[in-house]
Amino acid sequence: MLYIYTPVVTPRIEFVLKFIFNRVLQVNYELTSEHDSCEPSHQPFINYSEEHCGAGIWMPSSGILQETGVKSIAPEVGDWEGLPTLFPEPQGDVPFDLFGAAFYLMTRYEEYHNEKWDKHGRFDHRESIAYKHNFLQRPVIDEWVLKLKTMLHEKYPELHIGTPKYQFVSTIDVDYPYAYLGKSKWMMLAKMGVKLMKLDLTTFTRMLKVLFYLEKDPYYQFQYLDELHHELGCKYTMFVHVGPLGKHDRHTIYPLFFFRCYLRKQHHSHVIGIHPSYHASFNKLEILHEKSKLEHYLHSPVGCSRHHYLRIRMPNTYRELNEIGIKRDFSMGYAGVPGFRAGTCHPHFFYDVERDEETLLMIHPTILMDGTLNFYQKLTPEQGLAVCKEMVDKCRNVNGQFVLLWHNNSLSDIDEWAGWKTVFEEALKYGRSI
Repeated sequence: MLYIYTPVVTPRIEFVLKFIFNRVLQVNYELTSEHDSCEPSHQPFINYSEEHCGAGIWMPSSGILQETGVKSIAPEVGDWEGLPTLFPEPQGDVPFDLFGAAFYLMTRYEEYHNEKWDKHGRFDHRESIAYKHNFLQRPVIDEWVLKLKTMLHEKYPELHIGTPKYQFVSTIDVDYPYAYLGKSKWMMLAKMGVKLMKLDLTTFTRMLKVLFYLEKDPYYQFQYLDELHHELGCKYTMFVHVGPLGKHDRHTIYPLFFFRCYLRKQHHSHVIGIHPSYHASFNKLEILHEKSKLEHYLHSPVGCSRHHYLRIRMPNTYRELNEIGIKRDFSMGYAGVPGFRAGTCHPHFFYDVERDEETLLMIHPTILMDGTLNFYQKLTPEQGLAVCKEMVDKCRNVNGQFVLLWHNNSLSDIDEWAGWKTVFEEALKYGRSI
C-alpha cells in the first residue's frame, strides 16, 4: 500500500491521484490528511504538501489543487533531468508540482478563459503552453509518471506497481461515404461537364464508370477497411456525419439508403459513433438531434463521438456530451499538428474545472490525423509515415493508447490523396506490431 499525505483533500487531488495511481501505475494507495502519517517510517509514502516532513518522497504543492474555479494562471516551465515541467519547486524530491501540472494539462485548464480562436472557432494549438515551450509532441504527463515510478521502485522495492498495456486504436471519420454516388443526376452531369471542359479526362472517365456501376466509388472504402482490420485481428471505430448540408458539412446518411443498410449490418462488429457536424458543434440540441437520427438508422444506442473538424470548446462541448449520454469522446486533438493536447495518451475522465467535479465522460486523446500530415504539415506520404511511426513509438514507450484518425476518402488513393492509402496500411501494421 502506498500512503499519500496532503493537508486538505479536494476533488481535484482525488481526480489526479485516481488517474496516476489507479489507471497508469495500478498501485493500491490511501490518501490521508492526518499529519501523524508524516512521521518517518518504512512504509511507501508520498508527502504532497508545502513543507518537508522528513518522511517518504516529498512533492511540493503549488496550490492549484487546493483552489476552486478557474483563475488566470501562467505556470513557469522548469526542467527535471531533461523533462519539461510546470510549476517548478526545486526544493522537493520531485522538483515540481507533478500532480498540479498533470491536472493543468489534462483538464485543458488554459483553454477555459481563452479568447483567441482559429478560423473555425477552435483553440489554436499555437496558444498552448506545450507548443510555446516545444513539448507538444511529448506525452509529458506519462513521462513524469514513469519517472515517479522509478523513484518509488528505488525507494520502496517491495511496492507492487503494475504496467498498463499499450493499445493501438484505429478510427475512421466518415464525412461523406461517396465521391460521386448519392448526389442528384443534374449535379453530377454539371460536374462532369466542367471536367470535360477542363479536359480532365481522367476524372471524367472515372465519374462515368462509377455512375454506370462499372467501377466502385473511390470513397467507398468500407469493405477494404473491414478486410484489412480483420486480417490484422482488430476492430475500428467509425464516426458518421449525419448533419445538414452546409459550407463545411455534407450529407452522409440521407438519402443514401445503401450506406444506411451497411451501417445497420456493421454496428455489431465495429463501433459506430456520432460525428457531430460543423453546424452542430456548439449547439447541444443539434448534437442531440443528430445523435437521435443516427440511433434511429442503426436501431441501437450511440455512446461515442468525435466532432467534425475537431471543433470543440472547453468546457461546454464536454458538458453537453456528458449531458446527452455520450460515454466516450475522441475529439481531444489538434487539427494543425500531431501531438498530445492533454499531455497524455492515456484515456481519462472529463473533469469540469469550473464546477470542480469529475464526470463519467471518458476522453480518448487523438494523437494524429491524416489531414494534419497532408494539408496542414504538407508532408509527402513517406514523411507522413515516418511521423506516424514516431508517434506510435512515443505512445508505446509510455504504455499508452495511440489513437489514429483517418478518413475513408483519404483511402481513395486519387488526387491529393495519391499514395496515402499505403501510409494508412503501414501505420496500422506498425501500430499493431508488438
